[in-house]
Amino acid sequence: MKRKIHPYDNNKRLSLQNDFVFKKIFSKPENNYALKELVEAILGTQVKKIEVKNPEMPKNYLKEKLGVLDIKAYVNDDIIVDIEMQAKNVTNIIERDIAYNSKIYVEQLHVRDDYLSARNVISINILGQNLLKRNAYRSTAYMSFVETKPKEIVNMGYKKEQRVLTHKMVVHYIELKKFKKKNPGIETALEQWLWL
Repeated sequence: MKRKIHPYDNNKRLSLQNDFVFKKIFSKPENNYALKELVEAILGTQVKKIEVKNPEMPKNYLKEKLGVLDIKAYVNDDIIVDIEMQAKNVTNIIERDIAYNSKIYVEQLHVRDDYLSARNVISINILGQNLLKRNAYRSTAYMSFVETKPKEIVNMGYKKEQRVLTHKMVVHYIELKKFKKKNPGIETALEQWLWL
């Protein structure tokens, strides 16, 4: 007896790595709990409040490039998070992060605003391809100082020198191919999310 084929059997399930699926799931208000848990797992901090915002970054000038984020969310009223799922074509992601983060940061400031009032901007990139020449599947980048040349050292008595210029802009890269190669367990919330 021949097995009857259900019409949906031949359809391939779309993965969370699919840009459309990722946006569709995590941008819905009823899924805020899932977005909250994902952000907590990646940032390693408690998220008390998360609110998805319009991901479009409108143009200010006719010839300016339009930016559309996958997910733009306000976290705990003091952080703006841009979450990008990029399964392929990661070649320009660093430059795109610089452009998007800068625009998000500047758009917060208005005439007479103190620069300190701007929320921190965090970019999270979940990549289907390897990008960085680093031996880690998860990398975090800040604006940091290069090592001081011996001729430029002035003894100011600092026991520990400042390494990071600012935490106002932070970029996270998670490279899924490296994660799969490491093949970790599912002990942490981040590992559970990345296996999903």
